[in-house]
Amino acid sequence: MVKLTALLFALFSCSTIAMEFEVKLGGWSDHLKKNDTEAIIREFIDPEFEYNENHKGYGVKWYFYELSPKWQINLEVWHMRDSHDMDYDSIGLGFTRDFPLEDSFLDKISLSMPITYVDRSDILYSDTSAEFIRKEFVHFMPYLSFYKKGFHVDFTVLPHDTNTGFSITAFARLGYRF
Repeated sequence: MVKLTALLFALFSCSTIAMEFEVKLGGWSDHLKKNDTEAIIREFIDPEFEYNENHKGYGVKWYFYELSPKWQINLEVWHMRDSHDMDYDSIGLGFTRDFPLEDSFLDKISLSMPITYVDRSDILYSDTSAEFIRKEFVHFMPYLSFYKKGFHVDFTVLPHDTNTGFSITAFARLGYRF
């Protein structure tokens, strides 16, 4: 968390040279296809366990270089409570491509394509026990954003293939672009 706070401070202190930035809030998910994780946690750790689907997240996306009027390079920092209701921190560096819309309710749709470092909880289990552990990894995490006058909704679908099976989670959050 200290690393995340320091990075947010650095981003805000550089805002005078930043092109634009977005504040991200919330985070809601739906576990569309569940793997065996929930059942394993119920059996070995907490019989009342249910996936957290209200993530109470916050973060910043900073657009620091424009390749063309429709392509930007950005850095994104995000913190939330993960599906196990534990800390989730990520830092992503990527490209965003804007698709302006004319004669539409929406102003534009953007495709963000970050490579993201993630630090979150995971489950380590065997046939006789299970425990929560921390897991760090880097992966590609694309998402779409739907804009109306600076306000937007980010949406992604996240496939997971872990030692507890394959799952699919839909995720959305709110934001505002300054």
